Amino acid sequence: MTEPLTPRYLDLRDFPYLPIDIARLLGSEFHAIADAEQFRAGLILWLKSYHQVPAASLPSDDNQLVRLAEFRKSLRNWKQIRDVVLRGWVLCNDGRLYHPVIAEKALAAGLMKMGKRKSSEAGNAKRWGLTHNETSSNQAIREMAVLLSALNPHSRSLKKKYVLCALSDSQSDPNGIPNSDPDAIPTGFPNASERYPNIEREISKKRKIIASAAPEAPSEPASSPQGRRRKPATSPMPDPTSFEFDALRSAFFEYGREKQFGEPQLADEFEGFIGHHRAKGTVFADWRQAGQNWLRKSRAFRPNGGAPQGRPQI
Repeated sequence: MTEPLTPRYLDLRDFPYLPIDIARLLGSEFHAIADAEQFRAGLILWLKSYHQVPAASLPSDDNQLVRLAEFRKSLRNWKQIRDVVLRGWVLCNDGRLYHPVIAEKALAAGLMKMGKRKSSEAGNAKRWGLTHNETSSNQAIREMAVLLSALNPHSRSLKKKYVLCALSDSQSDPNGIPNSDPDAIPTGFPNASERYPNIEREISKKRKIIASAAPEAPSEPASSPQGRRRKPATSPMPDPTSFEFDALRSAFFEYGREKQFGEPQLADEFEGFIGHHRAKGTVFADWRQAGQNWLRKSRAFRPNGGAPQGRPQI
């Protein structure tokens, strides 16, 4: 059984569009053999898999597939068309189905998302004079780049500057991932340099362009204005597997209980808080305080204790 085709953390629910290669779709075996009902169900599963987590995957359970495919007939009828509808899908060792074509599109979108997040974080750090650690962003970019290269070595996304720079920074592991996280990338993939025979030349070109465009550094550092306040250091959301994330969740629920929130409501609010800021790539100086602000502002969206009318914008 093969490894998953996309990382377990790849979340594209904030991406409303899935690019479809028209010629590739109309020339596929699936289009040739599927009738109208089968084609409809298959296309719906492609689209919905893009917003699953991990992206480009589906559950393997038939009851869940029937609901996702919006198939209005019985489970017995579904089993009669299942093989055609799921043509091209691969069952991986995490128990989920993955489609190589959708995975290719999802990985390209994931690289673009991480590239924009990395650029935004670097810009904020430069603006406020903060130290910017690119380790986690580069690690995610390298993982998605190696997975994408296994599906489509000629993808244009692999030639982006931030992808080449992330790959060039990898030194400690032959797969392109630091040894500090051995589970970060599936095993069995070849060395990144084997996937990119011209990578050194591409990186050299990019560095020359960047160096020629960079302004000359001043001989003496400019003095900062007297009395100007520096903003506190900020950081992205803690990793869901980290101790800091568990501490954030505990503080969120503890504060919510003090404010008389019910447990189901707290769970919903925490899910909304995490999903909202993860999608936006938000950085905060104090994530615990941000969670308290979210709960305080959520009161305004629940008039008279009723159902929420929206999400607080913080």
